[in-house]
This record gives sequence, C-alpha cells and structure tokens, in this order.
Amino acid sequence: MDSIKVCPDKMGTTYSDDELTDWQFSTSSTGSNDISRYTIVAVTAVLGETISSIGAGAAGVSVALAAVAGMIVSDEMPRVYYYQEVYYKFLIGTDPPLPRAEETVTNFYLDSNRTNQIGDTVYYEYYL
Repeated sequence: MDSIKVCPDKMGTTYSDDELTDWQFSTSSTGSNDISRYTIVAVTAVLGETISSIGAGAAGVSVALAAVAGMIVSDEMPRVYYYQEVYYKFLIGTDPPLPRAEETVTNFYLDSNRTNQIGDTVYYEYYL
C-alpha cells in the first residue's frame, strides 16, 4: 500500500524545527465505524471523524479519504475498522510540555482482525 500525507497547517506555524521536539508517540487506538449511507460525502465525513483530535478537519483530509470512501461506497461495506497511532511535537522548554503539532497515522480495514487494508495509509499533521 502507498501512503497519503496531508499537512495543511505547517506553513502557518510560528515555530521553527529547532523549537519543537521530534515526533513522540502518544497512543494507539482501534475502532470501527458503521456505514449507513453510501455516498462519498457521508462516508468521508464518518472516516474523517477519526483523523485529528487537536486540529479541525481540513479539506486535504477529505481529499485523502476520498479514495478510501470510494471503495467503501462501491462495495457497500457495512462496517469499516481502523487502527490509528498518534504522535505529538512539543514546544521545547515548557513545563508541562505543550503540544504544538499532532500527527495521526491511520489505516482502514475491511475486517476486525485488521489484515485487509482499504486504500492507502493516511498521515495527517496539524500544527498550532
């Protein structure tokens, strides 16, 4: 599988790379979404809810999810499973550490064992 990387807000950040830590793993999660309406817009909205916890949804995320949504709609998949890892970059020198960027790495699957991936891995970065 390929990957799709969406980073809509990096250009607007006021922090240089030397002011932020490297990406630090935070958590991973699994879940599923029931699909009840088979339209690209509806499926993209359902999948998009899993992408970011600190950033607002972005147009780039919708574009990245369109291929996955298209497969779900064409095959009328009743449930989609996901696995997601979340990483943060923190502002150096703050106590407690302040997150200034979030990256999510999300894979969608046909099955609850998460062995049959749907589409590409979606990487989403959001900078505050």
